[in-house]
Amino acid sequence: MNHTNSYFTIHPYNSSYDDGSYVKVFYDGNNKLIHFWNSDSATQFTGVKLGNLYSMGKVGIGTTTFGSHKLAVEGSIGAREIKVEASGWSDFVFANDYELPTLEELEAYITKNKHLPEIPSEAEVTKNGIYLGEMNTKLLQKIEELTLYLIEEHKQNQMLQQKVEQLEQKLEGLDRG
Repeated sequence: MNHTNSYFTIHPYNSSYDDGSYVKVFYDGNNKLIHFWNSDSATQFTGVKLGNLYSMGKVGIGTTTFGSHKLAVEGSIGAREIKVEASGWSDFVFANDYELPTLEELEAYITKNKHLPEIPSEAEVTKNGIYLGEMNTKLLQKIEELTLYLIEEHKQNQMLQQKVEQLEQKLEGLDRG
């Protein structure tokens, strides 16, 4: 197509569903837009901005405001799966030199800040949003920390159970003697 502006009319295949409607496709070469109209030739129902798709390397769905994003969507996104390529992961929590805060330190932080350490506050999230990959890493870190706390509590519980059993044995010995 060498024309700056071109129209194409698309008619449906002749079938029992053919109601006489058609779609017109208009290529606006000046603005690098493709417009679609329904059969009344008056109602534009979609526009695809070619400059955004190819020239600038950006895609907008329901918006022409991209910010610094390659894909901008006004509305929700439905997907079967989304893969986020992370640049790091939270397994550092299991390193021997990782300093897990004490539960008292954690409680003091929460009391003062009203959120977990290294997790943004509600106000921060409302203002700035979140990066899913980064947030998943931080949430996994918190899960791994909770696991370490639970393991430590379990060890202490076992130790206390052994002490209780030893004391019960001593009491039984006193009762007999």
